[in-house]
Amino acid sequence: MSTPLSTEVLRELQSLLQAHGVRAYLMGGFLRDRILGIPTRDMDVAVEGDASAIAHQTTSQMGGRLVPLGERHQMFRAILRRGDDTWQVDFSPVHRTLLADLARRDFTIDAMALPMEDWGEGDWAERLVDPHGGRRDLELKMVRMVSESAFREDPARLLRGPRLAVKLGFGLETIDHPRCAACRHGLG
Repeated sequence: MSTPLSTEVLRELQSLLQAHGVRAYLMGGFLRDRILGIPTRDMDVAVEGDASAIAHQTTSQMGGRLVPLGERHQMFRAILRRGDDTWQVDFSPVHRTLLADLARRDFTIDAMALPMEDWGEGDWAERLVDPHGGRRDLELKMVRMVSESAFREDPARLLRGPRLAVKLGFGLETIDHPRCAACRHGLG
């Protein structure tokens, strides 16, 4: 589901990235929400290259404000205004490979990517990079983890699963760990 304004913002971002020779991917919740038909003004963009420089160029050329989210990990948010609408575009670098980055995500429905140049080209959803079955889990209405390592790296992600399931009206995969007493007793 695209509105003329969202298409305009995406095209402007596509043009800017192409003009600078930057290979970029739309990722995560933006794609999930678009597939589900949920309007969103929050984009995750993974770039091959210097995410800081690209985020600075975006706010400089498209107008807006830059907020560092985690400079150590090169994560930056560009806040863009278009009319009465505010867009958040989060930039991060592709670490090693796109597939490796997707494997580090928390849930399958957010572990999908689309090359930026494919946005708006016919049925873009057919060109998704979806190595963990996120599209299938959207159809099944299931929030399922990509791997347990994502939660070891950032335990706060465990709280995101139930919140996401409630927000979307989805089921939540049950995690059964031998060390988890709540799971052994049917409480987890």
